[in-house]
Amino acid sequence: NNNQDTTFANKTLIELFEDQVRKTSQDTALVFEDKELTYIELNRLANQLARYIIKRNYSNGSIIGLLIDRSLEMVVTIIATMKARMAYLPIATNTPIDRIKYLLGDSEAALLIHNEKYKALIESENPIGIDRIILEEENWRNGDDSNLDLIYQGTDLAYVLYTSGSTGRPKGVLVEQRNIVNTLQWFGKTYDIRNNKSIIQLTNYIFD
Repeated sequence: NNNQDTTFANKTLIELFEDQVRKTSQDTALVFEDKELTYIELNRLANQLARYIIKRNYSNGSIIGLLIDRSLEMVVTIIATMKARMAYLPIATNTPIDRIKYLLGDSEAALLIHNEKYKALIESENPIGIDRIILEEENWRNGDDSNLDLIYQGTDLAYVLYTSGSTGRPKGVLVEQRNIVNTLQWFGKTYDIRNNKSIIQLTNYIFD
């Protein structure tokens, strides 16, 4: 397609994000309540957490469950999983423990990252003995914060979303990075998204 935006051509989501960090490193990237992060701060935190995850020696494409409150750290963790060439499985924080167990088991998740406040819930009925990272308890913020020396591909799995399960057992939908890039390209053109625009997150992160 001759009209394809060259900014997006053959780029992965992580490459596009890191390009934006280089262009607008000191601009505000995220705002939550009275806290905010610049692009460079967001990128550095995501790099530190990605390296912390990689040290656990999971294979590329491994699924990582996320049970995280809406926060700056939620976005940091989402980016970190993809930087580590793994995929995230978002779990709503009001999800019953039996459904959490089902989602983690059915997706064959290798790791669960969650807030400290959900520790009692998880440990009361440990779901399939899964490996865990508790964001507030573990020292992941003091490591190397440079970009990772990894080769990303458009076919890298980005995330897994589960249906509501109203017609039976919920099924996971696998979404690759190239799928998101195509959607972002369409979204940017359709709604004329520019650097001075802000986007509010209205829906729960378990929705696409």
